[in-house]
Amino acid sequence: MAFRSLRAEAARANSGIVYVGLSDRCDSLPTPPRFTFGSFDGDLAKRYYHEVLVLETGLFVATGMGLSGTFFLSRGDAIFECDQLHLHAGTLDTVAAAHELTRFSRRDRVEAGRCVMLLGPGHTIYGHWLVDFLPKLFVLHAAGYDIDTLRYLVPADTPAFGIALLELIGIGRERLIQYDPLFETVLADELLIPTLVRTNSRTAPPFADAVAFLMGRIAERHAPAPAGHGSRLFISRARAGRGMRRLLNRERIEYLATEAGFSVVHPEQLTLPDQVRLFQGASRIIGEYGSALHGTIFSPPETIVCALRGSGSPIAGFLQSSIGRALGQPTGYVIGPTREGDRLESFEVAEQDFALCRDLVFGRLPL
Repeated sequence: MAFRSLRAEAARANSGIVYVGLSDRCDSLPTPPRFTFGSFDGDLAKRYYHEVLVLETGLFVATGMGLSGTFFLSRGDAIFECDQLHLHAGTLDTVAAAHELTRFSRRDRVEAGRCVMLLGPGHTIYGHWLVDFLPKLFVLHAAGYDIDTLRYLVPADTPAFGIALLELIGIGRERLIQYDPLFETVLADELLIPTLVRTNSRTAPPFADAVAFLMGRIAERHAPAPAGHGSRLFISRARAGRGMRRLLNRERIEYLATEAGFSVVHPEQLTLPDQVRLFQGASRIIGEYGSALHGTIFSPPETIVCALRGSGSPIAGFLQSSIGRALGQPTGYVIGPTREGDRLESFEVAEQDFALCRDLVFGRLPL
C-alpha cells in the first residue's frame, strides 16, 4: 500500500478532494509558563520551546473516499496521511497491517449523502475529545455547515463518554452512524474531514473561538455554574484508573492543597454537565497533568492553572500552556523528577516546591 498526502491530493485538479482553509500555518515561540517550581532544566526547556510550528486548520471535502478503522482513509491502494489530522506514516503503519489482515473479510458499507469523519488517533482518551474532536465541530460550523443536520461516522468502539460529550454539545445519537472499524469500510457520497485545531502542544488561532462556540452550545442546553467568587479545585487522578505518569506522593500533595482551601475532586465520578459546572465555577485549579486537567477549557478567563508533572516524560507535552494562552488562563507547573527506568513514568513532587507554589501563587501574589 502506498501512502499519499491528503493535502497534496486536494491541491491537484479534479482529484475529488477540496480543501477549505480556516487559518494559516505559522511559526512562533511558545509563550513561557507563567510560573515554574521544581527543576525546569535545559533539557525540559528544549522540549518546551522547540514546538514552534502551528499547522493550518481547515476542512477537506472528499468524494470516493473510504473510511475504516478510526482514521484510515483510503482510495484503491492509496492510504492518505495528513499532518493536520495527526495521521503520520508511523501512526498509520499499525492500522495498515490490520487492514491487510482483514481485507478478504472486509465489506464496503455505502452511506448516501454527506457524512463527517470526526475522530482520529486517541479516540478512547477523554482529553483528546476535549482538545481534538469537539473543536472540529467549530471547524465545520466556520466552514458554513449546520452541525445539527450532519451525520457523524463513529466506530463501534467509541467510548460511552465520547457519545455523552457529543450529546452535551447537542449532537444526539440519531445523528451518529456507528460502524465496525475492523471489518467495514464506509463509503460516503461526500465525506467531510475537519482538521485538528492544534499541532502537538500548540493550539491554532481558532482554538479560543472553538471553545467559545462549544460553551455557547452547552449553555443553551444546561444551566451554568452559579455566579460567585470561584472555587479552588485540586483535580486528582487517584480514581481515574490510569497508571501512566502517576504522582507517587499524591496523598501528601493533596493534603497540602486542602490546607490552602482546595477541594480534592475526581471529575470522572460526576456527570458531564456537573463537570462543566465544576470547572466553570473555579478560579484556582491545581491538578496532575493529563486529560482531566484539560477540563479547564470550561473555565473562565483569569482562572489560574497549575499542572503537576514529571520532568522526564517523553510523551506528555505542554498543551496545558497553550490552552491557558488561548483562553487567558495564567498557567504554570510544579515539576518533579520522573522515576528512572519506570515505563509508567511515575514521578514525585517535592513537598517544599509544591508548598512554595501554593503559598506564593495561590496565597499571596496576584497574577
